Amino acid sequence: WDLEGVPYNGVPLRLVGTKLYGCHQGKDKSVRQKEKYHAGKEKHMLEDLAFLKGNRKVQTTKKTNCPVEFTVKHIVRFPGFKIADKTKKRQASAALKEALSVDPLKVEAVVEYHASFPCMSEHQYHPTVGEMSSDDVVIRAARPEDCKEILRMIKELAVYEEMAEKATLTEDALREDAFGDQPYYRALVAEVPSDGRDETRLIGYAMYYFCYCPWLGRAIYLEDFYVEPAYRGRGIGTSIMKEVAKIGVKHRCSKMQWVCLNWNDVAISFYKKHGGKDVTVEENWHLFRMDREELLAFTEA
Repeated sequence: WDLEGVPYNGVPLRLVGTKLYGCHQGKDKSVRQKEKYHAGKEKHMLEDLAFLKGNRKVQTTKKTNCPVEFTVKHIVRFPGFKIADKTKKRQASAALKEALSVDPLKVEAVVEYHASFPCMSEHQYHPTVGEMSSDDVVIRAARPEDCKEILRMIKELAVYEEMAEKATLTEDALREDAFGDQPYYRALVAEVPSDGRDETRLIGYAMYYFCYCPWLGRAIYLEDFYVEPAYRGRGIGTSIMKEVAKIGVKHRCSKMQWVCLNWNDVAISFYKKHGGKDVTVEENWHLFRMDREELLAFTEA
């Protein structure tokens, strides 16, 4: 009835098999054959004077050893034994087993394949481009050396939100809190080629962490989200947010939550367009906070 990566719909199922696939830029399983082929070709070219002038070394593989893998599950469902109440699983399973033992050919069966894909940010050693603009934007997990640029964008966002004086975080603290022994947040960055094309620069980021909902369980919190103004309107923001959402889905989070300034109509429209709900209006919540000064005063009272 329940199988990881396969949505539950009340229809019993049987797992036929699982196949593991690697990224198309993963380990090259044919590298020996390719090396043998290129060695033979190079020998032939050296022996043939007609090829000596243009002879050059050719790489034997274009793979980058990306470690990402994904699975495809082959299952069979039996819609004739669908249940609406989960407490009826045992009875339905017994009935299905009996029907299969009597005459399996008379039991209705539907074949399905379910693939579990990794988040784009998990790929390594090669660009990953999903729903992006034509500017070769790459969404990837942040690295320690990105913290200087992330801090720059944090301050740019603080200026836009008219709270520049509140952005007092240092680059060292930002780095330690993400890449130290006890990480307090995680981040994705959006990267594009610079004007010289040989180097890259960051033009957006998302900062998130995992939390817990006592009603629903695991949750993911989108703490900060920014794309430079010059790169907005090209689907980059959608791609960054979608990657955070995929990470939440992968970790079986029940929801993704974030806050937005009530005067930022552009952001509010963007979130609603992608399915975000304004729970401030719908559920009448108020957001409370204690700053450092209030926090110390409260603990010492």
